[in-house]
Amino acid sequence: MWLHERPLRSGQTHQMHPVPSSRLPQTELVLLSGEAVVQLAVDTQAVILTLTGSCAVSQGDGRIELGARQWMVCEPEARVQVLGNQGALVLVLGLSHAAIKLLTPKGKRALLPGQGRLDRDCLGFLCTAIRETRKPAREYWQREPLLRALFRRLLNLQSDLLRLLTICPGKSPSQKSQILTRLQRARLYLEANSDRNVRIAELARLTNFSHWYFTKTFHRVYGQSPKTYATHLRLLRASRLLSSDQISVGEVAQACGFDTASAFARAFRQHFGVSPSGTRQQAQEARAA
Repeated sequence: MWLHERPLRSGQTHQMHPVPSSRLPQTELVLLSGEAVVQLAVDTQAVILTLTGSCAVSQGDGRIELGARQWMVCEPEARVQVLGNQGALVLVLGLSHAAIKLLTPKGKRALLPGQGRLDRDCLGFLCTAIRETRKPAREYWQREPLLRALFRRLLNLQSDLLRLLTICPGKSPSQKSQILTRLQRARLYLEANSDRNVRIAELARLTNFSHWYFTKTFHRVYGQSPKTYATHLRLLRASRLLSSDQISVGEVAQACGFDTASAFARAFRQHFGVSPSGTRQQAQEARAA
Protein backbone atom coordinates (compact mmCIF):
# COMPACT_ATOMS: atom_id res chain seq x y z
CA MET A 1 0.00 0.00 0.00
CA TRP A 2 1.14 3.52 -0.76
CA LEU A 3 1.06 6.00 2.10
CA HIS A 4 1.55 9.75 1.73
CA GLU A 5 1.76 11.98 4.82
CA ARG A 6 1.79 15.73 4.84
CA PRO A 7 1.47 18.44 7.49
CA LEU A 8 -0.37 21.49 6.14
CA ARG A 9 -0.12 24.86 7.84
CA SER A 10 -2.17 28.02 7.62
CA GLY A 11 -2.10 29.60 4.17
CA GLN A 12 -1.08 26.40 2.39
CA THR A 13 -3.10 24.43 -0.16
CA HIS A 14 -2.68 20.77 -1.07
CA GLN A 15 -4.18 18.69 -3.87
CA MET A 16 -4.29 15.02 -2.98
CA HIS A 17 -2.67 12.65 -5.47
CA PRO A 18 -4.94 10.70 -7.84
CA VAL A 19 -4.69 6.92 -7.54
CA PRO A 20 -2.39 5.53 -10.29
CA SER A 21 -4.40 2.29 -10.51
CA SER A 22 -7.84 1.26 -9.28
CA ARG A 23 -6.26 -1.86 -7.81
CA LEU A 24 -3.64 0.01 -5.81
CA PRO A 25 -4.40 0.58 -2.11
CA GLN A 26 -3.42 4.19 -1.49
CA THR A 27 -3.89 6.27 1.63
CA GLU A 28 -3.05 9.93 1.90
CA LEU A 29 -3.03 11.53 5.33
CA VAL A 30 -2.98 15.30 5.82
CA LEU A 31 -2.76 17.01 9.20
CA LEU A 32 -4.31 20.42 8.56
CA SER A 33 -3.74 23.25 11.01
CA GLY A 34 -5.20 26.74 10.76
CA GLU A 35 -6.55 28.27 7.57
CA ALA A 36 -5.26 25.68 5.10
CA VAL A 37 -7.07 23.96 2.21
CA VAL A 38 -7.11 20.31 1.09
CA GLN A 39 -8.62 19.20 -2.21
CA LEU A 40 -9.28 15.50 -2.62
CA ALA A 41 -8.79 13.56 -5.83
CA VAL A 42 -11.78 12.02 -7.62
CA ASP A 43 -12.56 8.40 -6.64
CA THR A 44 -11.02 8.99 -3.23
CA GLN A 45 -13.09 8.60 -0.08
CA ALA A 46 -12.59 11.45 2.37
CA VAL A 47 -12.61 10.88 6.12
CA ILE A 48 -12.46 14.18 8.03
CA LEU A 49 -11.78 14.31 11.77
CA THR A 50 -11.86 17.72 13.46
CA LEU A 51 -9.98 17.78 16.76
CA THR A 52 -10.01 21.51 17.56
CA GLY A 53 -11.51 24.60 15.96
CA SER A 54 -13.70 24.07 12.92
CA CYS A 55 -13.54 23.46 9.20
CA ALA A 56 -15.83 23.74 6.18
CA VAL A 57 -16.34 20.73 3.92
CA SER A 58 -17.46 21.62 0.39
CA GLN A 59 -19.12 19.02 -1.83
CA GLY A 60 -20.25 20.33 -5.19
CA ASP A 61 -22.48 23.34 -4.56
CA GLY A 62 -23.02 22.64 -0.85
CA ARG A 63 -20.99 23.23 2.28
CA ILE A 64 -21.05 21.67 5.76
CA GLU A 65 -19.47 23.22 8.85
CA LEU A 66 -17.75 20.73 11.14
CA GLY A 67 -17.07 21.86 14.69
CA ALA A 68 -14.51 20.55 17.17
CA ARG A 69 -14.62 16.80 17.88
CA GLN A 70 -16.76 16.00 14.86
CA TRP A 71 -16.21 13.48 12.06
CA MET A 72 -17.47 13.17 8.51
CA VAL A 73 -17.24 10.43 5.89
CA CYS A 74 -17.88 11.46 2.26
CA GLU A 75 -18.72 9.34 -0.75
CA PRO A 76 -15.79 8.43 -2.99
CA GLU A 77 -17.51 9.99 -6.00
CA ALA A 78 -17.91 13.39 -4.32
CA ARG A 79 -15.60 16.28 -5.16
CA VAL A 80 -14.48 17.31 -1.69
CA GLN A 81 -12.58 20.33 -0.41
CA VAL A 82 -11.71 20.91 3.25
CA LEU A 83 -11.10 24.48 4.43
CA GLY A 84 -9.70 24.93 7.92
CA ASN A 85 -10.57 27.92 10.07
CA GLN A 86 -8.32 29.76 12.48
CA GLY A 87 -7.31 27.48 15.34
CA ALA A 88 -8.37 24.32 13.51
CA LEU A 89 -6.57 21.01 13.80
CA VAL A 90 -8.05 18.55 11.32
CA LEU A 91 -6.98 15.09 10.22
CA VAL A 92 -7.97 14.42 6.59
CA LEU A 93 -7.67 10.93 5.10
CA GLY A 94 -8.03 10.23 1.40
CA LEU A 95 -8.52 6.53 0.68
CA SER A 96 -8.72 4.63 -2.60
CA HIS A 97 -11.37 1.91 -3.03
CA ALA A 98 -8.67 -0.74 -2.64
CA ALA A 99 -7.39 0.88 0.58
CA ILE A 100 -10.91 0.93 2.06
CA LYS A 101 -11.31 -2.77 1.27
CA LEU A 102 -7.93 -3.58 2.81
CA LEU A 103 -8.49 -1.57 6.00
CA THR A 104 -12.08 -2.66 6.66
CA PRO A 105 -12.08 -5.52 9.21
CA LYS A 106 -13.09 -8.88 7.77
CA GLY A 107 -16.81 -9.51 7.98
CA LYS A 108 -17.56 -5.82 8.65
CA ARG A 109 -19.34 -3.35 6.39
CA ALA A 110 -17.45 -0.44 4.87
CA LEU A 111 -17.79 3.09 6.24
CA LEU A 112 -21.04 4.79 5.25
CA PRO A 113 -21.35 8.47 4.27
CA GLY A 114 -22.40 10.57 7.23
CA GLN A 115 -21.24 12.73 10.09
CA GLY A 116 -21.29 12.73 13.87
CA ARG A 117 -19.34 13.40 17.02
CA LEU A 118 -16.07 11.82 18.15
CA ASP A 119 -16.29 9.95 21.43
CA ARG A 120 -13.64 10.16 24.15
CA ASP A 121 -12.02 6.88 23.15
CA CYS A 122 -11.61 7.89 19.51
CA LEU A 123 -10.40 11.37 20.43
CA GLY A 124 -7.74 9.98 22.75
CA PHE A 125 -6.64 7.50 20.10
CA LEU A 126 -6.36 10.27 17.50
CA CYS A 127 -4.16 12.38 19.76
CA THR A 128 -1.83 9.41 20.21
CA ALA A 129 -1.89 8.63 16.48
CA ILE A 130 -1.03 12.20 15.54
CA ARG A 131 2.01 12.10 17.78
CA GLU A 132 3.08 8.94 15.96
CA THR A 133 2.54 10.43 12.50
CA ARG A 134 4.88 13.28 13.38
CA LYS A 135 7.67 10.73 13.58
CA PRO A 136 9.33 9.75 10.28
CA ALA A 137 8.08 6.51 8.72
CA ARG A 138 9.85 4.92 5.78
CA GLU A 139 7.58 1.92 5.47
CA TYR A 140 3.81 1.74 5.43
CA TRP A 141 3.72 -1.20 7.87
CA GLN A 142 4.74 1.24 10.61
CA ARG A 143 1.41 3.07 10.12
CA GLU A 144 -0.92 0.24 9.10
CA PRO A 145 -1.80 -0.89 12.66
CA LEU A 146 -2.79 2.69 13.52
CA LEU A 147 -5.02 3.01 10.46
CA ARG A 148 -6.68 -0.34 11.08
CA ALA A 149 -7.36 0.61 14.70
CA LEU A 150 -8.75 3.96 13.57
CA PHE A 151 -11.11 2.22 11.13
CA ARG A 152 -12.45 -0.01 13.90
CA ARG A 153 -13.19 3.03 16.03
CA LEU A 154 -14.87 4.86 13.16
CA LEU A 155 -17.10 1.86 12.52
CA ASN A 156 -18.09 1.95 16.20
CA LEU A 157 -18.96 5.64 15.83
CA GLN A 158 -21.38 4.68 13.06
CA SER A 159 -23.53 2.50 15.33
CA ASP A 160 -26.55 4.75 14.68
CA LEU A 161 -26.15 4.20 10.95
CA LEU A 162 -25.91 0.46 11.57
CA ARG A 163 -29.29 0.64 13.31
CA LEU A 164 -30.72 2.46 10.30
CA LEU A 165 -29.30 -0.25 8.08
CA THR A 166 -31.48 -2.86 9.82
CA ILE A 167 -34.70 -0.99 8.93
CA CYS A 168 -33.59 -0.03 5.43
CA PRO A 169 -35.42 -1.85 2.61
CA GLY A 170 -33.51 -4.46 0.63
CA LYS A 171 -33.27 -8.23 0.30
CA SER A 172 -29.58 -8.51 1.16
CA PRO A 173 -27.08 -6.61 3.36
CA SER A 174 -25.39 -5.32 0.20
CA GLN A 175 -28.66 -3.95 -1.20
CA LYS A 176 -29.56 -2.36 2.13
CA SER A 177 -26.15 -0.70 2.26
CA GLN A 178 -26.54 0.66 -1.27
CA ILE A 179 -29.95 2.15 -0.50
CA LEU A 180 -28.80 3.69 2.79
CA THR A 181 -25.74 5.16 1.06
CA ARG A 182 -28.03 6.92 -1.42
CA LEU A 183 -30.27 8.18 1.38
CA GLN A 184 -27.23 9.44 3.28
CA ARG A 185 -26.16 11.24 0.09
CA ALA A 186 -29.47 13.11 0.14
CA ARG A 187 -29.24 13.78 3.86
CA LEU A 188 -25.75 15.27 3.60
CA TYR A 189 -26.89 17.28 0.59
CA LEU A 190 -29.68 18.81 2.67
CA GLU A 191 -27.23 19.64 5.46
CA ALA A 192 -24.86 21.26 2.95
CA ASN A 193 -27.67 23.32 1.40
CA SER A 194 -29.53 24.52 4.50
CA ASP A 195 -29.39 28.04 3.04
CA ARG A 196 -32.13 27.28 0.51
CA ASN A 197 -35.34 25.34 -0.04
CA VAL A 198 -34.26 22.09 -1.73
CA ARG A 199 -36.99 20.43 -3.79
CA ILE A 200 -37.86 16.74 -3.39
CA ALA A 201 -37.45 16.23 -7.14
CA GLU A 202 -33.84 17.39 -6.80
CA LEU A 203 -33.16 14.85 -4.07
CA ALA A 204 -34.85 12.07 -6.03
CA ARG A 205 -32.59 12.76 -9.02
CA LEU A 206 -29.55 12.85 -6.72
CA THR A 207 -30.34 9.39 -5.33
CA ASN A 208 -31.61 7.96 -8.63
CA PHE A 209 -34.92 7.04 -6.97
CA SER A 210 -38.41 7.94 -8.08
CA HIS A 211 -40.09 10.83 -6.22
CA TRP A 212 -42.51 8.40 -4.57
CA TYR A 213 -39.90 5.79 -3.56
CA PHE A 214 -37.45 8.38 -2.24
CA THR A 215 -40.06 10.09 -0.04
CA LYS A 216 -41.42 6.79 1.27
CA THR A 217 -37.99 5.28 2.01
CA PHE A 218 -36.58 8.45 3.58
CA HIS A 219 -39.54 8.58 5.98
CA ARG A 220 -39.23 4.88 6.80
CA VAL A 221 -35.52 5.09 7.62
CA TYR A 222 -35.28 8.49 9.34
CA GLY A 223 -38.77 8.70 10.85
CA GLN A 224 -39.70 11.98 9.16
CA SER A 225 -40.34 13.29 5.68
CA PRO A 226 -37.56 14.91 3.64
CA LYS A 227 -39.46 18.22 3.76
CA THR A 228 -39.73 18.14 7.56
CA TYR A 229 -36.06 17.28 7.95
CA ALA A 230 -35.00 20.01 5.51
CA THR A 231 -37.09 22.61 7.35
CA HIS A 232 -35.54 21.50 10.65
CA LEU A 233 -32.02 22.05 9.24
CA ARG A 234 -32.91 25.48 7.85
CA LEU A 235 -34.37 26.57 11.18
CA LEU A 236 -31.30 25.32 13.06
CA ARG A 237 -29.17 27.41 10.74
CA ALA A 238 -31.44 30.40 11.38
CA SER A 239 -31.10 29.90 15.13
CA ARG A 240 -27.30 30.06 14.83
CA LEU A 241 -27.44 33.16 12.65
CA LEU A 242 -29.76 34.92 15.09
CA SER A 243 -27.08 34.77 17.77
CA SER A 244 -25.26 37.48 15.79
CA ASP A 245 -26.37 41.12 15.78
CA GLN A 246 -24.74 41.76 12.40
CA ILE A 247 -27.66 40.44 10.35
CA SER A 248 -31.33 41.41 10.55
CA VAL A 249 -34.19 38.95 11.05
CA GLY A 250 -35.29 39.52 7.46
CA GLU A 251 -31.79 38.76 6.21
CA VAL A 252 -31.71 35.60 8.32
CA ALA A 253 -34.97 34.48 6.69
CA GLN A 254 -33.50 35.07 3.25
CA ALA A 255 -30.25 33.30 4.17
CA CYS A 256 -32.22 30.22 5.16
CA GLY A 257 -34.35 29.99 2.02
CA PHE A 258 -37.65 31.46 3.28
CA ASP A 259 -39.65 33.55 0.83
CA THR A 260 -40.85 36.08 3.40
CA ALA A 261 -39.93 37.17 6.91
CA SER A 262 -43.48 36.40 8.10
CA ALA A 263 -43.31 32.80 6.80
CA PHE A 264 -39.94 32.41 8.52
CA ALA A 265 -41.20 33.83 11.83
CA ARG A 266 -44.24 31.55 11.76
CA ALA A 267 -42.17 28.41 11.07
CA PHE A 268 -39.54 29.41 13.65
CA ARG A 269 -42.09 29.96 16.43
CA GLN A 270 -43.85 26.70 15.60
CA HIS A 271 -40.57 24.78 15.74
CA PHE A 272 -38.87 26.39 18.77
CA GLY A 273 -41.82 27.88 20.66
CA VAL A 274 -40.28 31.37 20.60
CA SER A 275 -40.07 34.12 17.98
CA PRO A 276 -36.86 34.92 16.07
CA SER A 277 -36.59 38.30 17.83
CA GLY A 278 -37.07 36.57 21.18
CA THR A 279 -34.26 34.15 20.36
CA ARG A 280 -31.98 37.04 19.45
CA GLN A 281 -32.82 38.83 22.69
CA GLN A 282 -32.01 35.68 24.69
CA ALA A 283 -28.64 35.45 22.93
CA GLN A 284 -27.89 39.10 23.73
CA GLU A 285 -28.78 38.61 27.38
CA ALA A 286 -26.60 35.49 27.57
CA ARG A 287 -23.62 37.39 26.18
CA ALA A 288 -24.16 40.29 28.60
CA ALA A 289 -24.40 37.99 31.63
